[in-house]
Amino acid sequence: MVALMSVPALVAVMTCELRRMSPILSAAVLLCVTSSGFAQSAYPSKPVRLLVPFAAGGSVDIVARIVTDQVSAGRGARFILDYRPGAGGTLGVEAGAKAAPDGYTLVFGTVATHVIAPFLFPKLGYDPVKDFVPLTVLAYLPNMLTAHPSLPVKTIKELIVLAKARPGQLNYGSSGNGTAQHLGAAMLEQMAGIRMTHVPYRSGAPAITDLLGGHITMMFITLPAALPHVTATRLRGIAVTSAKRAATLPDVPAIGETLPGYDVSTWYGVWFPANTPRAIVSGMYADIAEALKAPELLRKLTASGGEPGGETPEQFAAFIKREQTRWGPVVRQSQQRIE
Repeated sequence: MVALMSVPALVAVMTCELRRMSPILSAAVLLCVTSSGFAQSAYPSKPVRLLVPFAAGGSVDIVARIVTDQVSAGRGARFILDYRPGAGGTLGVEAGAKAAPDGYTLVFGTVATHVIAPFLFPKLGYDPVKDFVPLTVLAYLPNMLTAHPSLPVKTIKELIVLAKARPGQLNYGSSGNGTAQHLGAAMLEQMAGIRMTHVPYRSGAPAITDLLGGHITMMFITLPAALPHVTATRLRGIAVTSAKRAATLPDVPAIGETLPGYDVSTWYGVWFPANTPRAIVSGMYADIAEALKAPELLRKLTASGGEPGGETPEQFAAFIKREQTRWGPVVRQSQQRIE
């Protein structure tokens, strides 16, 4: 019967029993009971804002919704997605860095916002290490080089030949300066010895819209966003950017098969603002890690060409350091700087 009582009722019953104890002991026991009850109900007492630094409709949105829906379906927090696109995702992340560290703002980020941006923006409005507490990687996704059907190429070799014949005339879109899509193309140019024209957008969704309309000729798109268009033959899948072919697209080659050593996959993660209480970080991590193991989430994510993350906060922090070591030279060699 006691196990079914509410905390206030349980306290009342125990108070009667505790009158037989010493005043000091009874006060200590009551404090433990009430503190435990309040702690269990204290967080989260309202929906958590997931600050997404890109526009709705792209692959970021797909992953964010898959994960938050699964967490909410369990016993975890409920989420409100707050989209803040612009400047390759850095505007939204900057807003997250300034949010109150109370556990009610969670920041969605990418390799672009937390690894590449410091090398690209000399006046970045946040420190990706000092201003955040890393939580975990949500998903890893290869990009696919996709082209409008009017572009007369079907392979990377054909693209290289055409780009060399028309230096600077072929263009490609991206979700912003310094994003993995942008620098994936820059790495392709460096390794293949070609020159193309970059057309940056505020986020991936409008860039894909222009690609479908033929206003740009090609773009690196994450698999979840690219697959529906490639399957419907609205776009042509040229190659994937991972080190090996994607399991969902075994007939589409990897760029590394033509340019050995090429490997550019993107990943999405979540952070809390710095100084968020450790108990909140641990609790949210546990809920997300559990969600990432759910069969329904795995089915949706793998069907989109992605793989789940789930690293601990400590493992995630170490991973970010390794990514900074890998991407720093690429940005410096591309000579990209954004004032």
